[in-house]
Amino acid sequence: MSFRLTWEVDKRVILCKYSGDLTLDVVNGAAREAALMIEGGESPIHMVMDMQDTTSIRYTVQESASRHLPFDVNSLGWVVYVGSKDNAFFRFMASALAQYRGLRVRWFESKLEALKFLKEMDSSLPDLDEAALTPQHFDGL
Repeated sequence: MSFRLTWEVDKRVILCKYSGDLTLDVVNGAAREAALMIEGGESPIHMVMDMQDTTSIRYTVQESASRHLPFDVNSLGWVVYVGSKDNAFFRFMASALAQYRGLRVRWFESKLEALKFLKEMDSSLPDLDEAALTPQHFDGL
């Protein structure tokens, strides 16, 4: 399992792309990287969690809920997940954790749909033309 964090919109929208089996160690590593980005970002910061290449989740809701987040969730706007809406387990995990942490979450089939939603919800974001976005990359694991 690996992850990649990028600024999809500089200092405003973080893209976190996971691939393979998702473990708690990987999620914790991504959270630490996200904390550094959030610290240098401009609130509210939105996150796009790309789960399209994730094959399985190797931890429980209880394990994830009990871990400490290295950033203040109040600095986040929306957390939007990208991946198959048909994957009931991924959706359950995302919903349960969002409810526990007090996050605003939505699920979309594509990154472009997710970015359009963020623009609708936050008019302070620039136009989110996917072809024009030039992310900075932060790779983990």
